[in-house]
Formats: sequence, C-alpha cells, structure tokens
Amino acid sequence: MRIKSIIACFLVISFLSMSAIPMNAAASQTTAAVLIDFGNGNAYWTDVPVGAGMNAFNLTTEATTNLNLPINYTNSAYGIMVNSIGSAVGQWPHEYWHLWLWNSTTSSWMMSSMGVGDVNASSYAAFAWSYVQDRADYSSPVPTSDPLNRYSWEQSRHDNFNTGFSNVPTSISNDTVFGLDLNNGKIDPAVVIGPNQNIYVVTEGIYNWTSPKVFCVTPGGDIVWSANITGAGYQLASPLVLGDQVIVPSTDGTVFSFSAANGSQLWTYVVPFSWTGVTSSPIVYRDQIIIASGDGNVTALAMNGTKLWNTRVASSIYFSAPAAKDGMIYIGSEDSKLFAVHADGSGVAWNVTVPGKVRSSPLLLDDKIVITYAVYNGFVAVDGGVAAYNYTGTLLWNVNVNSTSTSPALTTEGIVVTSVNGVTMVSQNGTVLWTKNLGVVKSSASVSQSGIYLVTYGSPATVYMLDLNGNVVFSMIQSPAAYAMSSPAIAYGRVYVASDNGYLICLMNMPPTGTFSYTKDDLKVSFAAEASDNESLTVTWNFGDGSYSTGMTCNHTYDAAGDYNVTVQVTDANGGNLTRTQVISVSAASTDNTMLYVVVVLVVIVLVAIIAVVLMRSRKK
Repeated sequence: MRIKSIIACFLVISFLSMSAIPMNAAASQTTAAVLIDFGNGNAYWTDVPVGAGMNAFNLTTEATTNLNLPINYTNSAYGIMVNSIGSAVGQWPHEYWHLWLWNSTTSSWMMSSMGVGDVNASSYAAFAWSYVQDRADYSSPVPTSDPLNRYSWEQSRHDNFNTGFSNVPTSISNDTVFGLDLNNGKIDPAVVIGPNQNIYVVTEGIYNWTSPKVFCVTPGGDIVWSANITGAGYQLASPLVLGDQVIVPSTDGTVFSFSAANGSQLWTYVVPFSWTGVTSSPIVYRDQIIIASGDGNVTALAMNGTKLWNTRVASSIYFSAPAAKDGMIYIGSEDSKLFAVHADGSGVAWNVTVPGKVRSSPLLLDDKIVITYAVYNGFVAVDGGVAAYNYTGTLLWNVNVNSTSTSPALTTEGIVVTSVNGVTMVSQNGTVLWTKNLGVVKSSASVSQSGIYLVTYGSPATVYMLDLNGNVVFSMIQSPAAYAMSSPAIAYGRVYVASDNGYLICLMNMPPTGTFSYTKDDLKVSFAAEASDNESLTVTWNFGDGSYSTGMTCNHTYDAAGDYNVTVQVTDANGGNLTRTQVISVSAASTDNTMLYVVVVLVVIVLVAIIAVVLMRSRKK
C-alpha cells in the first residue's frame, strides 16, 4: 500500500510535467511546384498537392497527368527509372531525364543524389525534370526557370521547335507598363526575355550617326546596359539568351557574345564569305550554338565561340531560323528548299523542294514539319502558302494563304499563319478553319494559353489579341505611329512589341492589388489574402521554411520559433499577378513554471512526511 502511494505521487508529478509542455499541431497541407524542362526551350510548370507519404515519383506522375504528358518508366530492384516524358525518350548515355530539387535556402536547383522514389515530396518546395542531350562530359545543364520565375522567352520563336507558343495564361489590355524609346533606329528582330525577366533588344542604328546596339532593359523599362554591334543598315536576327551569355548575330557576318549581366563582350565569331551576314536567329541544341548564314552554311559553335563544324546546305539562307529535334536540324533556304541536317555535323540527311522561297522558321510537331513560303515575281512577293512534310521529306498537304514570309505558330486548335491578308488558322491536317482580314502583317504571330498576338505592318501599326476562333479580344494603335515587323514576345504575364520607330512597348493585364493579414497562435499562423480583383484568382503561399500552400486562406504550423519571410503570389485568370512579402515572427507558447515548482515542492514535502511517518511507525513496532 505504501509503495502504491509513492508511485501514485510520482505519476501525478509526471502528468503535471507533461501538461506543461505545448504540443504542435499537425503540419498543414502544402503544394509542390513541378517543372518538366525538355531542354529545347519548352518548359511546363504545374503545382501538385503534397499528401502524406508522397514521394517525388508520385508528384511526377501527378504533374504529367496535369500537363497531359505521357510518361514511361520502369521499376526494378535498383529503383524507378523515368524513360520518357512526352515524346522525349531517354537513350542512355546520350539522352536521359535528370531530377533536380529546389534548395529554398540558396534559391537554386541542386542535383538529386537519390532515386525519384526515395525523395520525400514534402522535403522540397519544387522539383524539376530536365532532358539532357549529348553532353560530351555527361553534365546536366541546370534548368533556367525557377518556381517564382517560370516562363521566359529566350529565343526568337520561344523554343527549338519554333512553336511561338508559351504555355502561360497571358492577356493584354490598355494597361501599358512602359513605352521606351531606345532612340537608335528601327527594331525589326523579335525581342527576347531571360529567366531574370530582363529584356534584350537589337536596334539597327542610325545611318552615319550611331551603330546598331543590343540593349538590356529591366521589366520596369529601365536600360541596364547597351553594347555596340556591327553591320549598319538593317538587323533581322534576334538575340539568344544562353545562361550568362547573350548571343547576337549581325548582318556583317559577326556573331557576338555579351555578358547578360553587364554587357561586356565575351567573344566573337566571324562567318566567312557571307554577303548577307547572319539574318537567321540562333538556337542552342545539344550543347551547341546553331547559326545559319547568308552563304548557305549551318554552323555549330561551342559555348566559347569556337567553331565545331559547318555544313553547306544552300546558296543562301535568309531570315529562316533553324529548328532542332531528335538529332536533326531543319532550315529553309532562298533556293526554295527545306533541309534536314545531322546535328553532329555529318552532313545533309535530305532536302525537298518547296513551292517558294522559305524565309520562315520551320515549325516542328510530333509527326510533321510545317513551313510557310512566298512566291516572288522579281523582288515582289505575289503568292504563298503553308505546307506540311513528314520527317522523311514527303509532302503531306499544302494550303494557299497568299504571300507570307512569317513563321507559323502553334495553338491548341491548329496552326496560325500571318500574311498580307491578315491571319489564318489551319488545322494540323491542312484544313483552313478561319481567316481574319486585319491588313498586311509582316510579323509572325505569338501564342499563349489566352490567345493569339500579332502586330500589323502599316503605319500606324496595330497590336491585336485574338481568341482561338479569330475574334478580336483587344486592339491598340501604336503611338507614335510606326511600321512593325518584330514579332511579339510573351513572358511573365506580359507581352512585348517593338517597331520601326525604335520603341519597345510592354503591355499586360492590370494585376490585382491588395495585401495579406495573419493571426498567430504560438507556432500556428492563420493567413488570409486580400485582393481587389473579383476574378478567379490563384493564390500561392511561400511560408519561408520551404513549405508552400494555396488558397485565399490557409493555416501553417512552423516547426520552430523564428523569423520567416512569408510571400503570397496572387494571379488572376489573365496572368496578372501580385506578390507581397512580410516577415512573420513566431514563438512557442511560454510556460510559467512557478506553479509547477510549487506543486513539486509540495509533493516532495508530502512524500517526505509520508516517509517520515512510515519510518516512525516502523521503529515503534
């Protein structure tokens, strides 16, 4: 009985001690951002909810389902191996899919040292799969986009397939972010936008006054730097953003490399014997910079500007930019041909005669190559069309759309082609779906999830946004008046257009405005976004500890006390977004131990008294 009493007292002490310790609530549901990067300019993002026990492979299958990309994998004693995503099939050791994990502390991608089935989905805020192709040192290029900078436009037609399509919801309105006069002549090449959101623009210079230049401009319209290039008179080739380099071809046959950060010249390469220089926009494929020049050569350069190989394909290549897929490079020529060239420099695989000059960039689809062509009478284009060939050069279909030298663009409904008649939508089997007469258009169309963007040629030029049925959603007459040949570029919820008066214009849908509030209960914080926009909104929370969540309101419980940078990003249906960041300080519940000490002392006194009584009775006996 005495022993039971002593045990009971100690149980009371244990209970009181445990009741003084605060218990954390279960962690809140989060989401992880997943990137599928095909290594050719095509990159797709989706946000996947993270459930209990999920690993990175579970996230991958959910992401590919969301993006409608088929995935093939094998599961063996060595783990799960992703063989293909979409149409990109791994062929080890030359081509394979590589897993990256987002380090929220350093805001950078790091290679996964574990198999995809062994990575805990809740341990990282973002995951990326990149398709690696023919790296001589078997290295893997780091993905250029990240969870907060998702969609760039780093080359003239967006990607190596020349789709002119950005998989992002973007819409424009009369909300002009800026109109910047670069004051250095016409802008005919398309602008490009890097993963740092800076814009790179090539101007033609002013005769006997200024040289052509490449400009770096911030998203807000401030000039970061400018650098001189050569080849006065006209420039048609767009820059290429390549990591920390900006590659700029010129009409005098010089290819320049500049530092993307400060504009310092890194190297040059001069194309020999080219009377038209380089009017074709470059791409990067299999760790090679691919350029096509006026002398009819396709040339591959290393990242330091050293020539790797060149293949003569035609008498001249003018304006047509290369496309690349499955070890082949495709290019159109002035002598009315479409060429397939081996990407290892071993020569021409095949060529086919086209009904007219090909001054456009080939569009590569899963089962066909689509090109436009123009028929000339002397120096005047009098007719033209759009044609499709299979990957052995066999003609599949040919449709007349009148004179055009612009590149086709891909939409979810078909192929968009601009011409002297406006714009035409053609199905992938060659059926004309609709035509919208907007006047002469000499710039290629560009496409987002929300619609089709183009600029008419006449002065004043007019910027249009059409829906996929050809209806005008938005139009804006450029002021001051100008002609326009530059194709629109779409990135980060904005549309960029340039014109012959030397202006760069940035348009966007006005983003929502607002802030967020929160209430704290020890380590648990309740968040609420407050936005002025009544449209359908997507809200993403970054809690600053590597955890993410979505929704206008959410709860999050931190594992430890401290200061956390909490960011909320609110995106409307047209791609306009608002980002707000606050520092949140949280701490564990404070415990007043005074009462506990008093109870412990009293219990000890009682125990001592009991023991004393027991001892005294024992002695009396």
